[in-house]
Amino acid sequence: MDRFTWARLPEPARTAFEAEFGRVRSTTSRPAGLTVGIASTVVTDRNTVFVKAIPARSPAAPSYRRELAIADAMPEHGPAPRLLWVSDAGWITLVWEYLPGRHVALLLEADEVMAALVSMRQTLRHVPVELPAITDDGEKLAVLLAAARRVIADPPPGLAHVDLYRRAVIRAREDDFAGAALVHADPATSNMIATDDGVRLVDWALAARGPTWIDPALLIAPLIEAGYSPAAAEAWAARHHPDWAAAPRRALDALAVARLLFLTEKIDSGAEWLADGRRRALWAHQAWVDYRLGTADTVGAVGYSRA
Repeated sequence: MDRFTWARLPEPARTAFEAEFGRVRSTTSRPAGLTVGIASTVVTDRNTVFVKAIPARSPAAPSYRRELAIADAMPEHGPAPRLLWVSDAGWITLVWEYLPGRHVALLLEADEVMAALVSMRQTLRHVPVELPAITDDGEKLAVLLAAARRVIADPPPGLAHVDLYRRAVIRAREDDFAGAALVHADPATSNMIATDDGVRLVDWALAARGPTWIDPALLIAPLIEAGYSPAAAEAWAARHHPDWAAAPRRALDALAVARLLFLTEKIDSGAEWLADGRRRALWAHQAWVDYRLGTADTVGAVGYSRA
């Protein structure tokens, strides 16, 4: 959906911002997103910052408050940008340090991404913030599994291997995904910035408590989409992340199937830019599922054939 621009922020909030950071010289809004909230790089006569803001009564407001709580508890040298200023007067306004850099190129920078995730394994294991478990109602994994169950119950024409998918989802247990660590839960390339100091993760709105292997697992299909074979993507995770071996096989099977069927259900819904991204990702998720469940027709040494 289209985002609000900087001009939509109420004048009192803009005045308070300028009192703190200086007169605004220019603003650049990020492209459309999953919420209408402001997401803008703001250049003032003192510095450059990144601003997220949304009306306090918006249905998306709780995710902004979650980001605020996480930022307050984040270690000084954590993997996220620093939160510089907050206002909650009608609009929730979060002002973050600006990260000079670019979104990661996963095919070329997978090891740098993993270094950030391994660092998180240590620094975020005991962050003092109350968060739901990733399997709680409404959280990332619960949403994926619920979508998978709906698709399995009423499969679209042409969906193969429904019985295998059903067994994969049924076999997984909630405690397979138990963990006390703070996990990002949405490690998309759009949420990872390559900087001179390494990869930093932004947009912690879906963060939750879970096992430390879940973020690397959520990167397997994006790695396949970037050019890895499914076997190479899992080997990368096993080689670089100390906790990958702790992931139960049935949990990885269920996660792979759930992500595939979530995309299957949502493939043509939402804005066109979002549907396009889901269509591009679908074949990579199918490749991962085929690899894990043994249903692949063509898995090559370099990549997965879309033919």
